[in-house]
Amino acid sequence: MNKRFLPVIAVLAAAILLCFGLPKPKYASLNILPALNIPGEFGDWKSKDISGQLKLQGEQYNFISNVFARVYSNPQGRELLLLILDAGNFHNPKVCYGATGFIANDLPDTQLRVPTKQFKATTVYLTKNNTNLVLTYWLCINKKLVGWTGQKIQEFFYSLLNKKKAGLMVRVDVPTFSNDKENAIRLAQTFITDLSNQHSPGENEYLFGK
Repeated sequence: MNKRFLPVIAVLAAAILLCFGLPKPKYASLNILPALNIPGEFGDWKSKDISGQLKLQGEQYNFISNVFARVYSNPQGRELLLLILDAGNFHNPKVCYGATGFIANDLPDTQLRVPTKQFKATTVYLTKNNTNLVLTYWLCINKKLVGWTGQKIQEFFYSLLNKKKAGLMVRVDVPTFSNDKENAIRLAQTFITDLSNQHSPGENEYLFGK
């Protein structure tokens, strides 16, 4: 290795240590969630707020700035959970569910349609005893859809520059049966399309990207 790069490497190593190696204060974001005014009822969907049941107090949750969590249901009795995390360092849902005993199996990405675009969202099938879920999620940082690598890169630079950002993980969890995964996916697709029609294009960009 060329010795001229050693000082650069030393500076980067020190920056990484300062950004990620020290105890973290409570993450402060642009707090965009309240401004989005996500409706509790729209079309055939009605909901119940469960954000207070998540019990996200404690230093281990300092990476979360805000959370939106509502269980929506339709007249046919189908339910789903819409969870939106405004956070500074996202955790893969498969890891979180795996820690509680769920077995995760990747499904093909789900095509979602909103008024101005279509995009693909990661989809996972989760099982534990008699509980089955189809989970669809994506990451949107400053109105840009990103993957896990892109999220980590942006997290590093925003931390390094000490700048706030609008970083959201959007998740739709649909309870289902082992032979009903396709219907669960279609329910999530319908829900996201219906939800996106409730917002202006500018608001949708924070949830679904430009």
